[in-house]
Amino acid sequence: MYRKLLGLLAIAAYFSSCQSSQSGSDVTDSVALKVISDTAFSKHIAVLASDDFEGRKPFTEGETKTINYLEGEFKKLGLKPGNGESYFQDVPMVDIKSTPSDLVIKTTKGLGVKSLKFLDDFVGASRHVTEQVKVENSEMVFAGYGIVAPEYKWNDYEGLDVKGKTVVVMVNDPGFSDSTLFKGKTMTYYGRWTYKFEEAARQGATGIIIIHEDKAASYPWAVVRSGWSKSKLYLEAADGNKSRALMEGWITQDVAKAIFRMAGKSADLMFQAGKKGFKAVDLGLNISTTINNTIKKSISHNVAAVLPGT
Repeated sequence: MYRKLLGLLAIAAYFSSCQSSQSGSDVTDSVALKVISDTAFSKHIAVLASDDFEGRKPFTEGETKTINYLEGEFKKLGLKPGNGESYFQDVPMVDIKSTPSDLVIKTTKGLGVKSLKFLDDFVGASRHVTEQVKVENSEMVFAGYGIVAPEYKWNDYEGLDVKGKTVVVMVNDPGFSDSTLFKGKTMTYYGRWTYKFEEAARQGATGIIIIHEDKAASYPWAVVRSGWSKSKLYLEAADGNKSRALMEGWITQDVAKAIFRMAGKSADLMFQAGKKGFKAVDLGLNISTTINNTIKKSISHNVAAVLPGT
């Protein structure tokens, strides 16, 4: 929502300045860049960032105050409703509080078992809009960085069928460890956890687990732990978000190293994952957990306005 507000306020600041200077038909692109007022922009930010707006979170009184404020400001600027007769556009969302049981990892031959504790060793959640989901004996595959990026000639999923499986991937992208790859230390979208979850879903994976590392992630495990201990807001798709992986989560780097030892693999695989030509590795392990969801559905809102043209 914060990014959405920035865009709306930039437009509001632009039109506010235009009204005080010259008519819309006379404003060229070059002039438009000059008339955006940082003072007007800052004024709106100060209002919306105030304690009175309670963080602007959807489903709260803070959101109601926010969208009403934007509607009022757009009306003052002479902008017309952007959604028929309304300035508001409904956005179905779902708030899900996921509570997973221990994450149990077993060797496929039944020679070893490891249980991971929620928040201490791993975090996990499900976007599926259902009260309980189960991941049962899903085969684990280490899929490098979990990236498919044709423009960088990189495909960690090449020749790999992960349907029904859980992929374990690195945070960030290969440029973090090799400046000649991707954009070097500048993380691309491929390095973000949101992308990795999206790609795993496209590949048909049952689960996706990211290996956390402080420097590569640019924040400590405490941040992951805190964020994933709370409920999360998601857009609600028509299929109840069943197009997403059944489970999404993170593990600590120490846990990742223990998993590689359990699999009889070297933790050096995490280094090798950043080399061109790396191929995914079957870990010979199965993973299981049960995730209980507390679900709250509601409607959030976009705010849309139109400046009538000729």
